[in-house]
Amino acid sequence: MFEPIDVTRAPSARGCSLQLLLHRYPDYQTGIGRWDSELLKYTKEKGPRAIRILGHPTGNNFDADLVGDLYLFSRLHGLASSDLLTARHDIRIPCEMRNCEVILTNAGEYVVMSTGRSARAC
Repeated sequence: MFEPIDVTRAPSARGCSLQLLLHRYPDYQTGIGRWDSELLKYTKEKGPRAIRILGHPTGNNFDADLVGDLYLFSRLHGLASSDLLTARHDIRIPCEMRNCEVILTNAGEYVVMSTGRSARAC
């Protein structure tokens, strides 16, 4: 096992760069990447409509890694396939995003509560 890097003790420029770089890799405890984590978080906060879930990570993204709604919808599809989400409607691609609804499963709730990832910009 390895110790996580404490970016709060690093000098500001290096710590900021390191923090942004670490967001590109999955969380070492849950194995969930940044965008999957954001989708799970917004499913809990803004769900069940998929279009609202997809809009928040897209609109609140202030760093260099820009993503679009189709990429996030494909990630939402992957989360539904991994039993972290349950689709109320058919979530097959290409499905109309506006008609899709998803809810968190118990496993998804656990991941949302256990992830310590913060997506704040420096």
